[in-house]
Formats: sequence, C-alpha cells, structure tokens
Amino acid sequence: FYEYDVILFDVLGDVVCGGFAAPLNYADYCMIVTDNGFDALFAANRIGASVREKSRTHPLRLAGLIGNRTAKRDLIDKYVQSCPMPVLEVLPLIEDIRISRIKGKTLFEMAEKEPSLKYVCD
Repeated sequence: FYEYDVILFDVLGDVVCGGFAAPLNYADYCMIVTDNGFDALFAANRIGASVREKSRTHPLRLAGLIGNRTAKRDLIDKYVQSCPMPVLEVLPLIEDIRISRIKGKTLFEMAEKEPSLKYVCD
C-alpha cells in the first residue's frame, strides 16, 4: 500500500459493514464519493464515523465529500450542514454516460462516431 499515492476502494452503499474500514489503516486522507440519495449518504455517514474514530489512533483525516452523477445536491447540502465537511466537487449527471453503459461502450468509443460527445472526453 505504501508505494501508491492514491488507492481507491469501492464500497457498496447498501452493504456497509465493518470490513470497509480496514483499508483506512493505510490512508492519510479519505474522500467519500456519494450521490444525492439517502442510502448513499447513509453509507457516507457510516464511513465518516469510521474515519473520525480511526483518526484517534491513526494519521487519517476526512478530506471531504464528492457528489457523483447527480442532477441535484439538496440532500448532500443538508447532510454537510448536519455533519460539517467540505464538498470537494459535485460531478454532474451526464445522460451520455448512462447511455454508454447501456451500449456497452466507453464514451471514447462512442465519441469516435458521435463528435458531439467530445466535450465529455476532453
């Protein structure tokens, strides 16, 4: 773990158990990626609580929250009012990404035939 600058762990929002906290032993900072839904924010809250607890004995800090693929951010804003932390970025909901998943292609593959998608790839 120590040879990497960034390690990403994908935690299922609806199956949050104690096991997700183990990778936090190897981190200096934690960034939580969530969407604007209740279940994802519930999981984010559990991860945040784990970071706060683990930071008592490890050099771990919560860097903040990243909103992922969301058209609205009202629940994210409400959450960070209750549990103060920075919102590092909110990535917009881009319909073309959903379509690419349905087609089983990357956006880069689709952009070769549809130049209007180049804005997402740049």
